[in-house]
Amino acid sequence: FFFFQAEDGIRDSVASRGLGDVYKRQVHGIQQIMELLEKAAANPERINLEGLNYYELTEVKKAIETEINVLSNSFDQLRMAATKFASAKEKLSVFTPENNDREILVPLTTSVYIPGQMKNVGKVMFEVGASYYVEDTMPKAKEFFDRKITDIKKNMTYLSKIIENKSKQREDVLLSLQEVVIKIQEQQQAMAQAKQTLRSVSYPHRRAHETLR
Repeated sequence: FFFFQAEDGIRDSVASRGLGDVYKRQVHGIQQIMELLEKAAANPERINLEGLNYYELTEVKKAIETEINVLSNSFDQLRMAATKFASAKEKLSVFTPENNDREILVPLTTSVYIPGQMKNVGKVMFEVGASYYVEDTMPKAKEFFDRKITDIKKNMTYLSKIIENKSKQREDVLLSLQEVVIKIQEQQQAMAQAKQTLRSVSYPHRRAHETLR
């Protein structure tokens, strides 16, 4: 049976500790991302900004930008997981009858290797998630990796749409902020003009009062 991984530093197809060493964190991360997708899908594409003041709009903007950052990081994690599954699938190609009895290096750690030999290349053992492993044939292993890659890419497409919707929400908030700022500036200008008018009206009366005295 063969355990293999796609970690950096491996220079040949070798028996290893299992795919869990490579994908354990990715698998757990993907489960969290799926929960995030469900929550994001429940949010409307547009939010009601009517009646919000400048400070409230600013807080909404910060919240949306935080969501975009989280979703973008999740997208990067999915892309990384898809790349590693594709790399693992590619390494299956060396497990052929021609390579039976081939001398290999078996990694004990990321930097320590011992000599080994390929045997029974028709089957492999690989992780299917949460440190659970299955033994199966090469075609079944390839089918598993293909399915995982397809599912991840599908979720990446879905996630990119959510990020696009969140970006539109941010644009709506920015437009509302601009409108509020313009209104504030207009109010400030009106108040300044009103004060100037009061000064102009009161000044002649004061001069007249001083003349009478």
